[in-house]
Amino acid sequence: DMWLRDKTQPRPYIHFEELNKLWTETKPAFASLSCRASQTRAIQNAATAYQQFFDELKLPRHKRIHALPHMHKKRGHQSCYFTNYKVHIDGRYIYIPLIGWTLMTEPIRFDGKLMSYTLKREYGEDYLYMSFECEGERPHGSPIPGTAVAIDVGLTTPAIAVDNNGGLFRLEMPDTIVALNKRIKAEQAIASRRKKGSNRWKKQNQRIKKLMQRRENIRKDAVNKFTNDLTKSHEIVVTEQLNCAAMRKGATKILRKGLAFSCMSELIAECAYKAHKYVPIDRYFASSKMCSSCGHIDDSLTLKDRMYNCNFCGLSIDRDINAAINLLHA
Repeated sequence: DMWLRDKTQPRPYIHFEELNKLWTETKPAFASLSCRASQTRAIQNAATAYQQFFDELKLPRHKRIHALPHMHKKRGHQSCYFTNYKVHIDGRYIYIPLIGWTLMTEPIRFDGKLMSYTLKREYGEDYLYMSFECEGERPHGSPIPGTAVAIDVGLTTPAIAVDNNGGLFRLEMPDTIVALNKRIKAEQAIASRRKKGSNRWKKQNQRIKKLMQRRENIRKDAVNKFTNDLTKSHEIVVTEQLNCAAMRKGATKILRKGLAFSCMSELIAECAYKAHKYVPIDRYFASSKMCSSCGHIDDSLTLKDRMYNCNFCGLSIDRDINAAINLLHA
């Protein structure tokens, strides 16, 4: 607080050891009800968040991504981290310290050592994310050697991919998402007429959360199937390194909404760990403004222009396909 009021003071540095020691000395009585590993992970995350914020203060304001950390809301994101200490798995049941035996929807489908797990509450339902250590190499499949594919992500079309054999692949979201968006909007209008905090208001928000969860699951399923098909059939995967958080920060309200539902960061992250060989391209590479035929760069191209018309060679092509071809040859 002193540094925020007076910038002439030395820039603070948050140490995890100091925060951990402070918590040990001043922790309340209810701290004994939770696992020590969960408390340590929360303190470590807080130290990392503060340090990222202080490290970016030397950058220009438009390049900063991380804001000053704040307390989570009661109805917001809720999660709890556990190590493998005193955990037992018996078929569909898992024993969690301080909680007891909990029924899972399905048993574990592979053998391995449980390293850690996280309990999360998303859209009103509880999920258990486990991290296992398994022996052997991760199966990759057997793509044709030398095959390469470049993926261009966008707003109108979530992703367009072009490979070196002339193949064209599109990621199209199911029509169910459009119907869900209309239904969510109608349910939110009903919730706005409910008295905040009442039982009817809570039930209405629970309906909205379930619809949002269904929409999110459909989006994730489509992205997973698209990336699986490309990474299993191509040896090399090329994408741009985009800073989606910075793009949303300086965009308009309509553009921010499109970026939030575009699956850009999720699709790029999945390609990075699924691909046999992943090749990232610099985010400042002019993939959309460069002609894929002659290499001319059109600086007058805007987001409204969906077709790329080259004034030098006369090429007329969809701008997303043109960008994917440029990424493939970059």
